[in-house]
Amino acid sequence: PKAVRPLLLPERSPGGTIQDVLADGTRVLAAIPSRNEVVVFRAASLTILRRLYVPGTPTRLIRAADGRRVFVTLETVAGIAEIDLATLKVATHRLPLPEYT
Repeated sequence: PKAVRPLLLPERSPGGTIQDVLADGTRVLAAIPSRNEVVVFRAASLTILRRLYVPGTPTRLIRAADGRRVFVTLETVAGIAEIDLATLKVATHRLPLPEYT
């Protein structure tokens, strides 16, 4: 597979390099690791609609099978963020880590 470079939109800058993007038809969600944010853009104009704080470094955006939620992998914490696409509310889920002896 061809390597994909991070995307930067200077004229509508979200404030950092975009790590991953996901579109839902009318909006584009972008993971911004340097700001611990997922930025929501209007797809037609790429203007910023909302900035969503996540409690860790967002790296990947994955749409749920039902299409109503997006899961965000968080690199610096053991967890994922869940974004409700209807309300843009963020919930965090911690993942249990195995204990090493």
